[in-house]
Amino acid sequence: MQKRLLTFSLILNVILILTGGTLAFKFKEKLHQYLFPPSSNNILLVGDSLLALENWTFLLERNDITNLAYGGAITLHILKNVEILSPKIKPKICVIEGGVNDLLAGVPEQRVLENYIKMIHILQNQQIKPIVNAVIYTNLPEINHQITILNQQLASFCQQNQLVYVDANQFLAEKETLKNQYSLDGIHLKKVAYPLWAKELSDAIKKLEHKKNL
Repeated sequence: MQKRLLTFSLILNVILILTGGTLAFKFKEKLHQYLFPPSSNNILLVGDSLLALENWTFLLERNDITNLAYGGAITLHILKNVEILSPKIKPKICVIEGGVNDLLAGVPEQRVLENYIKMIHILQNQQIKPIVNAVIYTNLPEINHQITILNQQLASFCQQNQLVYVDANQFLAEKETLKNQYSLDGIHLKKVAYPLWAKELSDAIKKLEHKKNL
């Protein structure tokens, strides 16, 4: 195990030097999946770059995670992933995140909400438990108000339907704006933000597992 970890670290460092970090994350994620394949697919992650740009196996300290999030995804893309891939992967829990790219592209928040609801229904029909994430605020005032409206609708839907809703904004944002200490570029998150989000997600996953004896 130590030899594998050392090899993993050395190769990653070479990639970082050669690419300046541009391709490092994608390589790290693929290499980690090769060296430490999931022991099972209990947890499926779907979303955009906010989920894609970190290694949740490390953050959540578990080896049963499949991360299908990718940069640039809008909720329609995420919906298609859920529709096509969740029956093949057959997770017990699916963590859903996304929406910022939709709003940046001018997609109405009502359409984003509808895509979330469709995802939830697809998962429930397969006996997969959804965990819905609040859309994380940005440093862009022009979409932050839309994020507030969308999050209110998501939270209300989850409450009415007894679904798990994780709101990382309680730590990462203030006054409908992503805090500077957690903002990489106004949209993406710095590494320091992820442990806070991961703690909330981990608690939500454990609560679901305990409640349903998954």
